[in-house]
Amino acid sequence: MELYTVDRQSRLIEGITCSLVEHDDISPTEVAELIRELCPGGVSQHGDSYLVTAPQLTTVTDANTEILFEWVRRAKYPEKPSRYQCIFAVESLSAAEIFKQQYQGIDSPVYKVRSENAFRADMRLLDSRMSAVVKSLFANLYWQGLHHPVDPPFWEWLVPCPVVIGERVR
Repeated sequence: MELYTVDRQSRLIEGITCSLVEHDDISPTEVAELIRELCPGGVSQHGDSYLVTAPQLTTVTDANTEILFEWVRRAKYPEKPSRYQCIFAVESLSAAEIFKQQYQGIDSPVYKVRSENAFRADMRLLDSRMSAVVKSLFANLYWQGLHHPVDPPFWEWLVPCPVVIGERVR
């Protein structure tokens, strides 16, 4: 399946492989061990930003929401890919443009990616402004592949790393 990824951090180039990274410089060691437990094999760029360090951009979600979604995935949907080990894509160029406009990526390049094992979820469920109980409900809906109960869905695809970045299209 052909998808599109928006490069808000301007780190991608055609042909590069987005792989998982393992850090050996995290302290205290208990934190390093927890990261290895959560993400055996390493973290993606997203995982590095939300699990290992703090997000630097205006973001879709926040680190607390991300970890809640990860614990729900591990407890109830372990067959789904970890957000910490994926890159994210959308189904169409028009969806990529909407994403760029909504999340301060207007000048960000867009690349094609291919995946046969991507998982589709409603990105609107990642809203960090909700109460803990609503976030828990939303996490379950997200991992079930269902949409937001009120807002129209904005479908994202979780593409597990490693993934080769294809042609730049915008």
